[in-house]
Amino acid sequence: MRVNKLNIEINKLEYVAEAIEESGKYYYRVGDITIEITKSQYDHVISNPRLYYFSTALKLDRLIGKVLEAYYHNEFLSDLRRFMPMADLPYFGHNWNSDCSGLNAIPPEKRVRFLICLYFTVLADQGMHAHFRPLYTKFERLTRYPKFCHGLGQFQKNPRQILDVPVDRGVVSSEQLHGLIRSGMDLFVKEIIDFSERHMPELNPQSFFEKLIHDSDVQIPLLVTIVDPTVKETPVWKAYEALRKAVVARWPKTGPPDHIENTSR
Repeated sequence: MRVNKLNIEINKLEYVAEAIEESGKYYYRVGDITIEITKSQYDHVISNPRLYYFSTALKLDRLIGKVLEAYYHNEFLSDLRRFMPMADLPYFGHNWNSDCSGLNAIPPEKRVRFLICLYFTVLADQGMHAHFRPLYTKFERLTRYPKFCHGLGQFQKNPRQILDVPVDRGVVSSEQLHGLIRSGMDLFVKEIIDFSERHMPELNPQSFFEKLIHDSDVQIPLLVTIVDPTVKETPVWKAYEALRKAVVARWPKTGPPDHIENTSR
């Protein structure tokens, strides 16, 4: 087996992908998702891994995104039931910092994609509760999303820990997690738009995301990264940047790429 590590960059977000040759077949891996590719694609992505328009790397990146979306629609719910087997108690996280409770029920080859989907699922629930309280009762009834908290919901935990703690404890690698974060945040934006159109037209998704990217549990101010540049290598910073860029890509008038004003204030 020959594995080529590639430094991929799109919209100033960097991650590591792998182009693999094994027994005459070729594969492309990002995070814990692997797709089979042609030799021509393999050669092209190695020669130029930058994600520019019409590039092979960009086309493969979009395929990876489709695989993640298929996982979210077809497998995430069943994995969530393994993770939280007591369906009547939609709470988790009490011992998260010590043992990442429940992750051992998720096959290792799916843990990265599971964590990214779990992160934005919890983030959606907490964002609705914090910023759209009049709509939350209906939202909670429709979704029954899991609650990340101490005990039985008395104190909500910061969803950043869903990404940070498994990396710190060596349950998943930061390299794999970083690889799928951008696709995950793109999917998050897409799913909220779809949900609002299908089930909650009174929810304005642009307003939802404008508030969310300025939420203190989500936003990481530029000053923080200036004081400590290593913050830019953490999953939560990459998730915040990926989400912010996904929001701007969907609603360009929200603000310039590196500074979004909260017009709701």
